[in-house]
Amino acid sequence: PSLMLLVFAFPMLLVAVGCSGPTNTIPDWLANADDPPLYAVVSAMPIELSFLLEATAVSDTATMNGVRFHYGKLAGKNVVLSLAGVGLAGAVTSTETLVDSLMPDAILFSGVAGGIDPALRIGDVSIAERWARHDVGISGETEWYPACPELIAVARSVRKPQMVICPRLGDCLTYTPRVAVGGNGVTGARFISSEEQTSWIHQHFSAMTVDMETSEIARVAHTRRVPFLAVRAVSDRAQGGAHDEFRTYAALASENAASVAMAVLAGLD
Repeated sequence: PSLMLLVFAFPMLLVAVGCSGPTNTIPDWLANADDPPLYAVVSAMPIELSFLLEATAVSDTATMNGVRFHYGKLAGKNVVLSLAGVGLAGAVTSTETLVDSLMPDAILFSGVAGGIDPALRIGDVSIAERWARHDVGISGETEWYPACPELIAVARSVRKPQMVICPRLGDCLTYTPRVAVGGNGVTGARFISSEEQTSWIHQHFSAMTVDMETSEIARVAHTRRVPFLAVRAVSDRAQGGAHDEFRTYAALASENAASVAMAVLAGLD
């Protein structure tokens, strides 16, 4: 699939979801129904969330159903940050808790992924238009869950942030990572680390990236009618050296994903 690069501009698009009144299960900082929109920013691993937390003015925290939520200001917006955990089950339960308890106006995921499309390189950021499981049936039988079109439009239009090219340990990249918007993303129960698996996934799903959480978060968001967008940066090429590449570049990819997620967040109104 072709890659669509971000255009350098700043749109102001409204993304909103009708919400019922707050229940007694939510913390006090959500009690005022007249507050501006609340955006949820979710990651799977602490390293992915760390760059977002560093940039957030956290004013309160709360734990619900075992999920820790950090409330504050990020990119000028009211946000609640949380960890979904690695894997399918945690992605489902944490997202259900998030939506049922906090009623966010939109959910942004920020994290890393294995690169499936050969055009993507380590450090590149991919924002897919739809998500599915790659380990349930084949592409013709799989149910795809769309990213919110309005959020995709924002992602295509916001200014591209500066990308990190040097990991904390290891050699610097010899190129500047780019941002690609569009195409498919897939999710499965296992870490993909072989050329055979990567080729099969690309052939059957035309996927840009692969991970272990996004399609399940997208499914819950779609079912609950909450706008959703996932920002995934390539930490490895999902082939034989994937584990070593992940260890070297997970932090770099996490930072690039967080930068793009914050740019998208800043473009919302």
